[in-house]
Amino acid sequence: FPSHDKMKNLLREVRQEVGSLVDSGTGKWRIEGLRACFAWLARREEEWVQLAASAKLKQRFQRTRGNTPQEHTADEWNKTPLRACEEMALVGIGGKLRPDWRRVYYDRWLGINTADEIDKTCEEYCRGLTWILDYYKGGAPAVDNTWHFAWYIPPLWGSLASWATRATSLPTAGPLEGYGPLKPQEQLALVLPIASYWLIRDRASYRDWE
Repeated sequence: FPSHDKMKNLLREVRQEVGSLVDSGTGKWRIEGLRACFAWLARREEEWVQLAASAKLKQRFQRTRGNTPQEHTADEWNKTPLRACEEMALVGIGGKLRPDWRRVYYDRWLGINTADEIDKTCEEYCRGLTWILDYYKGGAPAVDNTWHFAWYIPPLWGSLASWATRATSLPTAGPLEGYGPLKPQEQLALVLPIASYWLIRDRASYRDWE
């Protein structure tokens, strides 16, 4: 999957092709820039997935490290050979990707299998990109604080490239009427497990969550 150097190459080539990714006047994503990004990544997607799968097939179980249970779990996942992982479903005979690996990806991990469902996932993924940019450039009031991406992994780059060629504009993630910006403690409460609520300094801020 993309390294920092590959991502720098992506950004350099996209800027040369279509200019800036963000409109200097509106501060919004330029759909031409995202189209070019998705297309660049889509052209390399199958090769990168195959390389990642091949590397995991050769990998042996390793001793995991981590100072916390969360770090240990993440390290264990990253060091688990492919034959013991979910990704094995994408691989066929001889360690090559199955011809229908894209269908397996969507059906097994996103629970979708129609073109309309895949397009909806791509649309929501791009809504997330808009949400992030609006949040950090415009502040919390600029976005809908109740929005979330409904899947735990993204659509494939090829699907995003296909969706972007047909899209005339990007979906918005504007503020939800009647809701103000979340307090910092409320934002933490949304992402922390209940067992970690003690990390929120102002106990009164999460008393109602207990």
